[in-house]
Amino acid sequence: MKILLIPDSFKGSLSSARLCAIMKKAALDVMPDAQVTSIPAADGGEGTLDVIRNSIGGSFVVHSVTGPCGQPVSARYLSAGDTAYVELAEAAGLQHRLPGFSAANTTTFGAGQLIGEAISSQRAPRSAPSATSPSIRSSLRAA
Repeated sequence: MKILLIPDSFKGSLSSARLCAIMKKAALDVMPDAQVTSIPAADGGEGTLDVIRNSIGGSFVVHSVTGPCGQPVSARYLSAGDTAYVELAEAAGLQHRLPGFSAANTTTFGAGQLIGEAISSQRAPRSAPSATSPSIRSSLRAA
C-alpha cells in the first residue's frame, strides 16, 4: 500500500514537519510494509518559510520590525539564491499579539518593513514573494 501525507501545521501546536513524522510513524505501526511518503505543506501562513526552506534550502535573516500591536518583534525572511521569501505571520502573526489586543487596532506595518529589509539587503534579491494565510486574504477581500 502507498500512503501520501501532505499535512499543514496545527496552528500553535504542531509544525507540518512534526505532524508528518507522527503520521508516518502511526501509519507504519499499523501497516509496516506500507510505502509512506510525507511532504510537509503550508497554506501561506505560519510555517510557510520552514516548508520552503526544507524544499529549496536557503538561510533565515532576522530583523526587528513593528509587531501587530506596535511593539518591536523579531521576524525573519528566507534568503535563497537571488530570492527572498517573506511570510506575513513572521511580523504580524498571532504569536505576537499582546494581552487584551483588539484586532481593529493592529497593523501589518512590520510585514512591509520586513519586505523592505529583504529588498535592501546586501544580498539584493531579484524577487521577494510574500506569503499570507487564506484568512488574511479573505479579510482583505471583504474590506
